[in-house]
Amino acid sequence: MLLVSGTTEVDPTNYDGVLFLGNGTKLKVADEKGDVAEVTKAAAGVLYVDIYRPIESAGKLTATLTNASGGDLYAVLYQGRVKPESWGEGEMLISPASTPN
Repeated sequence: MLLVSGTTEVDPTNYDGVLFLGNGTKLKVADEKGDVAEVTKAAAGVLYVDIYRPIESAGKLTATLTNASGGDLYAVLYQGRVKPESWGEGEMLISPASTPN
């Protein structure tokens, strides 16, 4: 999901994790308890923070991207524990099976 510029919240409840991606110099992810994960670069570039199996009691995660060089901030929630997942329009493509010669 494309997140609004600046700071935004994501609720990872019922997911195995959330991957934050952005283009900037600093990406900071904090939970409601105040625990923080932070990645910085001297020059703007692609940054990511992957929170795998977040603690349910930590609540929502807040992501902040600073010094963005025209890039967006994305959050990818993965491996939903409740099926089916529904989060937008799209199409799943599967590679055709290889055929023997």
